[in-house]
Amino acid sequence: MTTGERIRFYRKQKGMTLKELGEKAGFLNCGDVRMAQYQSGARVPKAATLEKIAEALDVPVDALCCTASECMKCKSFRLEQLQEYRRAGKEERI
Repeated sequence: MTTGERIRFYRKQKGMTLKELGEKAGFLNCGDVRMAQYQSGARVPKAATLEKIAEALDVPVDALCCTASECMKCKSFRLEQLQEYRRAGKEERI
């Protein structure tokens, strides 16, 4: 299951529209368009955006990442997250 498919799954599970999710994730204008692009795979959310979407859906950010070891999107996200932890001087919890 791709990240977009997971976003769609949790959004529908919560009974949210694309617009509601977009607004809750911090997109005041055209949030529904952005969420639709993420769901379809036309765009890939950056790590910070994925965290906002997860928070809006009230799910852990890992729930939105695919678990396939060969998935470059997830490897990229985890690398970004690790770098952010290191910059902040936090322990590595990935």
